[in-house]
Amino acid sequence: MRRASRPHVAVLGRVPGTDLYGDIARNPENEQTPGVFVFRVDSAILYFNAEYIREQFSTYLNALTTPVTLAIWSLSTTASVDLAGAEMLEHLRAAMGKRGIELKLAEARGPVREQLRAAGLEAHFGPIQENMTIAPMVAGWRASTPPSGSLERV
Repeated sequence: MRRASRPHVAVLGRVPGTDLYGDIARNPENEQTPGVFVFRVDSAILYFNAEYIREQFSTYLNALTTPVTLAIWSLSTTASVDLAGAEMLEHLRAAMGKRGIELKLAEARGPVREQLRAAGLEAHFGPIQENMTIAPMVAGWRASTPPSGSLERV
């Protein structure tokens, strides 16, 4: 129960030469995209760990020295999200929006997609699609973002 209440979290970066993303703490050669924050929790998101996970997300995001306009939450290693976890994601999305940061969900597996849809998150995040991976989200963000010199600090 103790481990489940304080699960491992990771900030992700692009594995050089690929479209894959991995933990930068374990693989420092992974490349972070300036202006983008990619986060993953290696656990279910449940009522007893949702606040801890949100705090970890905020801590890592706030530690970045470059401004961020896109945050991506990878659900690739999340087996389940209960109602409290879904509410935490929605509250976090709203808080990020107030800071000028768009929060997107990526890589949700079948049962998690269904749990998020049942909780009504598509009304706030848009369609939670089957094959939405991190790389296309970053590419879309790059295509719609002005050059880095014109970004304002949030």
